Amino acid sequence: VRLDLMDLRNWDPRQLGENIGYLPQDVQLFPGTIKQNIARMREDASDEQIHRAAVLADVHDMIAQLPQGYETVVAADGAPLSGGQKQRVALARAFFGDPRFVVLDEPNSNLDVAGDKALGRAIRHAQKNGITTVIITQKPALLNVVDKIMLLANGNIALFGKRDAVLAKLKSDGPATGRIAGTDTAGALKNG
Repeated sequence: VRLDLMDLRNWDPRQLGENIGYLPQDVQLFPGTIKQNIARMREDASDEQIHRAAVLADVHDMIAQLPQGYETVVAADGAPLSGGQKQRVALARAFFGDPRFVVLDEPNSNLDVAGDKALGRAIRHAQKNGITTVIITQKPALLNVVDKIMLLANGNIALFGKRDAVLAKLKSDGPATGRIAGTDTAGALKNG
């Protein structure tokens, strides 16, 4: 596996962490401030880096509305944040450090309508910033922001290709069940 033409084994682990962002399906926050959570608890993180990640994830305005803003203290379970707010802070953490590759696993599982719209904007921001994004979802709502789709059924690739072609195939074949991975290949890992 290569990232920016380099084998992953040749990457320094810290550098690798700075180039790959990940939003897990089950979000865990660190006990600390929202600012520390976005910065992955790095003490050398600048306010500018944290702000840039929050803006990219389209969560800055939500954070700014909290009484203590970025200094809001959260517990490991995310309290006092709602599930959707916690997921959006974790999305900013995934974008922290200007990664080139981001994996989002069920990124809208806890989001309300406003959170879903913010997620769509965040994915478009990522595309504009050249970040290759893989979205794993069972919900088709995010498929309008990806350019390729892979449908997995029973652990195997059932379909893979450009979004419109895969969606047309699914429509003509009837409903399918499976896990969908949508990709935006805007960055260094672009595949043809």
